[in-house]
Amino acid sequence: MTHADPITIKRHVLNEMIEHATYSLPSEGCGLLIGQKRKIQTFLPLINESKDENQFKITSKQLERVLSAVSFINQEVVAIYHSHPSTRAVPSSLDLRNHMDTDVKMIIVSLKHLKPTVKCYEILNHLDYKECPLIIDNGSGKEVNENGKKV
Repeated sequence: MTHADPITIKRHVLNEMIEHATYSLPSEGCGLLIGQKRKIQTFLPLINESKDENQFKITSKQLERVLSAVSFINQEVVAIYHSHPSTRAVPSSLDLRNHMDTDVKMIIVSLKHLKPTVKCYEILNHLDYKECPLIIDNGSGKEVNENGKKV
C-alpha cells in the first residue's frame, strides 16, 4: 500500500471524534470533518441511521442539510469519519463501495483495543485505498504524527 499526501487535524477535533465513536457504541459513529484543503478544523457529528450495528448510513436529507451549512461558511468536507467498534481501522469492501466521493478522505476510528486507533485513507475508484498520514496539530505550533512523534 502506498501513502497519499498527509492530512492535518487539530488535536481537539481528533479527541471529539474519538469521544463520539465511544459514545456511539455499540453502533458505528459517523460524521464529517471540515476545513480547507488538507487541514481539518471542525468535527460535525451525524446520526447513523443504519439498523445494523456494523454499518453506518447517512440519509441524503441529513447530508444535504449539513453540506449546505458547510458551503455557507466557505468550508469544505475534507473527510468523512466512521468508527469500527470491534474491527481494525481498515476500510471494508462495503466502506469502499459506499464512499461518498473519492475527493473526500475516509477516516476510521477503531475501538477494537483499549486505545483507539485512527487511520485516514484516500479511496481509489471505490475499489482500493491508500493510507494518508495524519498530522496532529496540538495548537502550540508543534505537530505530531498519529504515533505521537514530532514531524
